Amino acid sequence: MDLYNQIREIAADAARAYEKKLYYGTVLSASPLSVKIDQKLVLSSEFLSLAESVTELRHGETVIRPGLSAGNKVILISMGKSDYLILDRVV
Repeated sequence: MDLYNQIREIAADAARAYEKKLYYGTVLSASPLSVKIDQKLVLSSEFLSLAESVTELRHGETVIRPGLSAGNKVILISMGKSDYLILDRVV
C-alpha cells in the first residue's frame, strides 16, 4: 500500500471515530443549562454550545425570540467525544 492510501485510510478511520450524530433532548433547566438526552445522560452547560436560534433576542423591553426554558424539546449534534451543539427547538 502506498503512502497516499495509508494516509487516506487513517483519515477515514479518524472521521468515522468522530462521526456527527443527532440527538433529541429535553431542557431540564435553563440556568444553569442542563439537557437530558436519554434515560441516563444529562448534559450540563460545560458540554453544551448554543446556536443563535435558541438564544433570547430582545428589542428594548420586547422579547422577539425567547431563550430556552425547562421542558423545551431540542435537537443536538455531537461535536466530538463530549461536546454538543443545541441546533434548535423541536416543535
